Amino acid sequence: MSAISSLNSSEISSTKRFGASLGALSSGRVGISSLAIGLLIKSITIAVRYSCVRKQFGPSPGTEYPVIEYQTQ
Repeated sequence: MSAISSLNSSEISSTKRFGASLGALSSGRVGISSLAIGLLIKSITIAVRYSCVRKQFGPSPGTEYPVIEYQTQ
């Protein structure tokens, strides 16, 4: 048993307990943000590929243009 684990929680200062709890939460936040960035990259890739393939009716009948070729403002 280590020296810290053998101490009672009342013997450890409140700032050290607060720091330990924030340290555990920080790793979770980093993990969640990493997952969100990975999903964002995949979703943008899917959206761009779909807009290159998807056709939309153009100004004249019979011609279709890929959505990616539309003019943006």
